[in-house]
Amino acid sequence: AFGCMKKEYVCKDSELATEGATDLWEGSLIDQLITEVIQSSHSRAAALAVDSAAAKLMQNAENISEYLLLRHQGLQQSIQSLQSHIT
Repeated sequence: AFGCMKKEYVCKDSELATEGATDLWEGSLIDQLITEVIQSSHSRAAALAVDSAAAKLMQNAENISEYLLLRHQGLQQSIQSLQSHIT
């Protein structure tokens, strides 16, 4: 955008510098690239959050299942112990 302009011309004329910088920004398409990166990251973040939540739910379900199995075994032994005392 600044091309062949001499440094002193750009420094003395702020409008010229602003125009050159604007042309450089628009020509680089960096705003489009930044937008694409943000959108891509946002969509991946949502998928990662759902995946993480599902993994945590699975872990909790396994812990609950193990706890209930132990409680069931404990109750079964208590019942058998009571029955043996009765008979």
